[in-house]
Amino acid sequence: MPYQKITELIKEKKEISFFVGICLLSLIGLLVSGSQGKTPSESAPQESFDTYIPEGFSLVPIEVANYETLDSLLGPYGVVDIFTLPQNAEDKAQRIAYRVKILRAPRNPSHFAVLIPFEKVKNLLRHPGPFMVSVQNPKSSGTGFEKEARHVRSRILYNLGD
Repeated sequence: MPYQKITELIKEKKEISFFVGICLLSLIGLLVSGSQGKTPSESAPQESFDTYIPEGFSLVPIEVANYETLDSLLGPYGVVDIFTLPQNAEDKAQRIAYRVKILRAPRNPSHFAVLIPFEKVKNLLRHPGPFMVSVQNPKSSGTGFEKEARHVRSRILYNLGD
C-alpha cells in the first residue's frame, strides 16, 4: 500500500522527483569517487620554497624567540625588522636588519626563514640567535642591514719599570 502512494506522488510531481533523483545520484557519485581517490600524500608533491628564491638571494632559517606571538600576527609570510636579544641585563636589543621578508616553514609553522641578499648573509650569521622580530607593513621594500659599530678600545699604558 505505501508503495502505491509513493508511485502516485512521483507521477503527480515529476519535476520534484527528477530533482531528488539527480541529487541522490550526485551524492552517491561523490561518495564513490572520494573513496577511490588518491590519498593526499600521493596526489601531488609538496612545493618547496627554494624554487621561488630570486637570483642573488638566500633563504636563511633563523630561530625567532617571539615565534608564539608571530603565530597570531603573521600569515605564511611577511616583512619584519630583526633584533638581537640582550646577552645580559645591561645590554639593549639592537636592530641588525630592517624590512626583511620572512617566511613561515610550511611543514613546521613555528620555524621561520628570512630572504636576504646573498652578500648580506654573513652580516646576519655574525649574530647568534635567537632573534626577536617586529612585524612591519607588508608593502615595505628595500631590505637593509645596520652598519656594524666599530668599538674603539683605549688602552692605558703605565710606566712599570725604572
